[in-house]
Amino acid sequence: MNLETVIGLRQDLSASQLRAAAAREASTKLIMRLHALAELLEGDNKTTVARRLGVKLQTVRRWVVRYNSGGIDALVDRRRHARRPAPSASASPAPLATAATALRGQAVSGG
Repeated sequence: MNLETVIGLRQDLSASQLRAAAAREASTKLIMRLHALAELLEGDNKTTVARRLGVKLQTVRRWVVRYNSGGIDALVDRRRHARRPAPSASASPAPLATAATALRGQAVSGG
């Protein structure tokens, strides 16, 4: 079965409306996604669009699924969970801070 035909694209906006939405956007990634969807609406297949944009076919499929489920808003990059910041010296755990203070005292007193 060809996945090109299995995953359809919602039709509530035309290709020209998607391009107009892209013209109002600042995000380069979102602009690229909107143009890709416009090309699909105009009859290009996902494989052709993926090659033209230099992305994987699965990426274009993901954009289609996201657009179908939530429209243009769903194409905006989602926030990723940031890694925890590395602990700073001021945020060191109490036992470590106590040990560091004790060592500093020994170094100053020569002990």
